[in-house]
Amino acid sequence: MRIRVLFLLVVIFAVGVMVGVIIFSSRVPQEPATPEVTVKVDEEGPEAAASHGAQIQEPDVMAEDIELLQGAEGRIDWKVQAKTAKYSQKQGLVLVSLPQLTAFIGDEREEVFIRADLGEVDQEGDNLRLWDNVIGRYGMFALKADSFDYIGAMNRVYLKGNVGVERPDISVNATALEIDVNGRELVAGGGVEALITPEGLNEVLEQ
Repeated sequence: MRIRVLFLLVVIFAVGVMVGVIIFSSRVPQEPATPEVTVKVDEEGPEAAASHGAQIQEPDVMAEDIELLQGAEGRIDWKVQAKTAKYSQKQGLVLVSLPQLTAFIGDEREEVFIRADLGEVDQEGDNLRLWDNVIGRYGMFALKADSFDYIGAMNRVYLKGNVGVERPDISVNATALEIDVNGRELVAGGGVEALITPEGLNEVLEQ
């Protein structure tokens, strides 16, 4: 039986844990290590990512089946594979179709995989945006959203529109979600609903 987040917050408050904070921890035997993530509910909602990407009217270069790499000193931080690409030198943007993003986070190089119908890549600014049918995975977590923005200078990811984050014992749904890549913290806003199984509740109470 699933327990709604309001009941869960009351239980956590009773045991002295800060209201609104849910800590994900992986304790499933014989499963790959799962990143620890903190989820907070923000009544005002996280800072929203910008709307869908810019249009490239007159591309300088057009290509098919491409791969864009981002990194430094021989290390790949993220890469985007796409079916087609249009590059504008003036705008410094690459507009891609059917992009697949693979990113490597932290010293442990934890892998994040995201795919979508369309995307926009700004390699110079270390930013990228994906939209339409965004789905992905991060360890045991499954992600979905209408749009995905990564801001390299801030080490932040913004998901918006029908956002869902799930793993076998817990799920969080909202209209917007901000992720601190370094701190592994998620701030959800707008119509937030969290569901947790009895097994997941036991894990939270044991923190």
